[in-house]
Amino acid sequence: MQCRDPSWWEVVQGDPLHPGIYEFDTAGPIVLSKISKCKSHSQTSLIGSDSLEPNATTFLNQIRQRDGNRCVVTGAELSLVASHLIPKCLGTDGAKGIVTRFSGEQAAQDINKFDPRIMILLSDTLDTLVDLYDLGFYHVGDIMGNTFALYNFKADSPDLPITGTGYQSGFLMATITLPPLHCHQLTLSVQGGTTSLPPKGVFDWHYLQCAIKRFGTPAYKNFLNIRFFVHPFKTGSDDSDSDDKYSDNDGPPYPSYQFDQFLAEQGKRQMMRELHEKVGQWSSEVPSGI
Repeated sequence: MQCRDPSWWEVVQGDPLHPGIYEFDTAGPIVLSKISKCKSHSQTSLIGSDSLEPNATTFLNQIRQRDGNRCVVTGAELSLVASHLIPKCLGTDGAKGIVTRFSGEQAAQDINKFDPRIMILLSDTLDTLVDLYDLGFYHVGDIMGNTFALYNFKADSPDLPITGTGYQSGFLMATITLPPLHCHQLTLSVQGGTTSLPPKGVFDWHYLQCAIKRFGTPAYKNFLNIRFFVHPFKTGSDDSDSDDKYSDNDGPPYPSYQFDQFLAEQGKRQMMRELHEKVGQWSSEVPSGI
């Protein structure tokens, strides 16, 4: 380590920080990673929560205005949740990447993990199904339209009613006939404000996760030579110590994660091969003796 002149001094606990250059000495390597539990993959908050960070509160108000402060499936006004179709544990970069792949770069502009364009307003029971990839929105009709058929992928509860549960306030709704959740069709529309609905590609991505979870074969779920569960270090307002991260012990953050990581690894290898080929070509053209 190079010598320092007398203008350098050791910073101790309690010293105020001033503009300047700080050097951190450590005896071992610093691993830039951050891991924490992800208790809920998709849920932003129950409407009325006062514990949200500022940007989440802003987007929550926007989605509430856009969806008319009602569940977009049942029209219920109680126990509402701003439900993420793309789990917020993926962060802003993850959300941007998914929207870019499934809806294009233009649709992904300014997307972040709390963006209303990756959320819909649901009752808490339906949000649970969406969160666990047991309820998917399958686009039907005009490609530019917003009509969807709901698909219930919950194998042990194929006959769920539209509410997502057969219970309400602790009592079985035996005397009330409700339409089935599976194959129920609905058309989404903007009820107020200027915030647009999630693009079709966002629903398609979530539906794909539902299908993989339900029908993915053991061969798919056990890809070899896949490294995952590594969460990159982040700083700034987009990263907090809240519950919007996943850890190694939680499993993949979404069903197609292993496959995406496999493709990403293959892409990196292809880029390295092309780089080596270019270097080899360049070196072969350099005159000998130089």
